[in-house]
Amino acid sequence: MTPGGENVQPDQLEECYSQHPAIKEIGILQHGKGLAAVVVPNLDEGKTTNGDAVAQAVRDALHQSGEKLASYQQVSRFVITHEKLDRTRIGKIKRPQLKALFNALSTSAEREAAAVAASRGTSKTPSDAVLMAQQAPAQVWSWLVKTYPNVRLSPNTELKLELGIDSLDWLEITHSVRQLTGIELDETVINRLRTVRDLLTTVAHSAQQAETGDFPEKLFGESEIEPRENRIEQLTAVSKPAVLAYWFIFQINRLLMKTLFRVRAKGLDNLDGNPPFIIAPNHISYLDSFALAAILTFGQARGTCWAGWTGVVSATAWRRACSNLAQVIAVDPNRPASSLANAAAALRRRKALVWYPEGRRSPDGELHPFKPGIGMLLQQLDVPVIPVYIRGSDQALPPDARWIHLHRIDISVGKPLRRDELMLRGTGTSPQGRITSGLFNAIKELQPERQPPP
Repeated sequence: MTPGGENVQPDQLEECYSQHPAIKEIGILQHGKGLAAVVVPNLDEGKTTNGDAVAQAVRDALHQSGEKLASYQQVSRFVITHEKLDRTRIGKIKRPQLKALFNALSTSAEREAAAVAASRGTSKTPSDAVLMAQQAPAQVWSWLVKTYPNVRLSPNTELKLELGIDSLDWLEITHSVRQLTGIELDETVINRLRTVRDLLTTVAHSAQQAETGDFPEKLFGESEIEPRENRIEQLTAVSKPAVLAYWFIFQINRLLMKTLFRVRAKGLDNLDGNPPFIIAPNHISYLDSFALAAILTFGQARGTCWAGWTGVVSATAWRRACSNLAQVIAVDPNRPASSLANAAAALRRRKALVWYPEGRRSPDGELHPFKPGIGMLLQQLDVPVIPVYIRGSDQALPPDARWIHLHRIDISVGKPLRRDELMLRGTGTSPQGRITSGLFNAIKELQPERQPPP
């Protein structure tokens, strides 16, 4: 299971990746916030055994195979071995041995990384020199160097396989590119970018075409928001039988959450204001939304939209029906701008919006840095945001658990804060960054002090 909560079946992914002729064997494991792989390359007779060429062939194979898969199923790091992978008698990869092998090979690979980067070129080709002489690509290059100080960047550096950039990271990158150059990277273009050179070339091409319209106006303007507002109106204008069904589900959820998990909340009066406003909780378990719904009144719940990952809410017809009933707005990590526009539409329709600013479920129960989307929303719309801290749901349903545990869940609801207050609380060089930082600090202040062990 990934830190974002997506279920990954390594056996199925290994079968998919091993279909490529350049891969003889592959073992996939969780590493950091993404997936890593130990690859046995297919060195057919007559083909080169040059290390750089083999690594490039594997890199190409992983990229080509990954294009057919969801972003969370794509390998973001790999190491190469020429020995067969350890397997059980029935042919299954031995996972503990695979992890140990990956760690050992990674240590060796890191020692060689500087030499590999030098051989591939921090020195630039003549065409790269022309590219880097342009203002917009040069600004983006300087930003990349500052953002990834531990990587020896070159135009050939792979954005995913070497920098580990995933779909959620692209939201921050596109915002930074926009701030630096005035260029908006289209989501369809982003999906085709593979190397730093591809990114710089795209920025240069966009600059040459003078496509420098204002990103916030474009994202939150009438032409973008109005059709989405209509969708929100359709989502909330349900029939009387649907309202009755929602009431029944609401009451069952409240009964179960308060009986099984003894959900308790303080600061509920902070939710009594009239929407639009954003409810911004930390995210540590799949139970978080159910626990939050249990502390709302039925009227508050009917006036609330919930941000939910599209891979979960749209997976089946049943889930789509339940999500529509609960007024869930699908958030697609591969289309961050569209997701923000959907959120803005809900707020423009005077709805409350539950938005998890971390962007994914915490893998360890700790509060992790926020994605910039919440700052962009608040910077443009200036609606109140209510910080919320949830404790105990990760014990009731841990990330790797199949069964629930009857553990108490406590929820602290903070006072509503406006944009200017958050900017005073936060730090950063941009208004959006200070807003995001201020909200992080506000939620962290709700975290109870840990008691020392007896």
